Amino acid sequence: MNIQLLWLLISPALSCPVYTCALDTDPLPGNKVYTFDSASNQYTMQACQYSYLTSDHPKNWGTEDGYCKDFPDIRRWASRTYQEYYEFILLGEYTICDPDSTSKLCDYNSNLECYFNSTMGSYACGKTLNSGDDCASSVAPCPYSHVCNLGRCVEMFTLSLGDEANNVKACPGGTELKKVEEKKVCDIAPASFGSIPKKCQSSDDCANYFTTDLTDCVCGINSEGQSYCQLFPGDDPYLKYYEAVKTRTFDDMVYWQFVSENYGYLQGSIPECLSNVWKDYGEYIKVDQNNAFLLGSAASAFILSLA
Repeated sequence: MNIQLLWLLISPALSCPVYTCALDTDPLPGNKVYTFDSASNQYTMQACQYSYLTSDHPKNWGTEDGYCKDFPDIRRWASRTYQEYYEFILLGEYTICDPDSTSKLCDYNSNLECYFNSTMGSYACGKTLNSGDDCASSVAPCPYSHVCNLGRCVEMFTLSLGDEANNVKACPGGTELKKVEEKKVCDIAPASFGSIPKKCQSSDDCANYFTTDLTDCVCGINSEGQSYCQLFPGDDPYLKYYEAVKTRTFDDMVYWQFVSENYGYLQGSIPECLSNVWKDYGEYIKVDQNNAFLLGSAASAFILSLA
């Protein structure tokens, strides 16, 4: 069999739709947000009538017309701190607490966490361990931005490549561990081969420097029908996301998580009206001015603790 034909059979190229804005600025009837023309493989978008409405993520759009729905995540973008977003109450030392609560939390600014206090006979806010302390035999947890690695509290993502570890979050970028002789060590975080953004026809074009793993080749939400590779954990936006998690910088975390997870979709000539259609994109654009260099030609639920 012809090798080129075999490759096409194994890795068919994506056929990406084109995204355009409706010429008529009046809202589409029936709360409609986009229409699809199968003959031209084209989505025509129109802004939702009200600011609190949005479309689904365009990756989920189908061949049927789409409709506006409630936009639940506006507070996530508008908030600048965890407390502002979650509206929780901070509790003081020795205050009885619930380790599963999201509305009443121990004051992490004072290095307090919720754990079982044997003297009180209940869960209570208590002081955390310090960096470098023995965490293997203590009921107290490591401080925020630290993890228990080989029985000691270490700062997240600060070990060097090749350092012994049993907690992946201690390694740079939080990537995989590999076994060397009888121990596990921090391995290199896979990063995209070549520069980003990277155009692709299939996932075979989305390789990295260090492993045989591939990322997805996805259709950009653009007017050219062009597809791009998603990112690897060692690419710069993901590294910035990990840093925001470590420093508990909520607004940076929201921004870099969105960029990292949607990188391939955000490339190419994105129609201007998308910001009023897919509201997550609209909120992202508002805070993108200082980070647009990472997005090439683009217009450029969070877990409270990952430790």
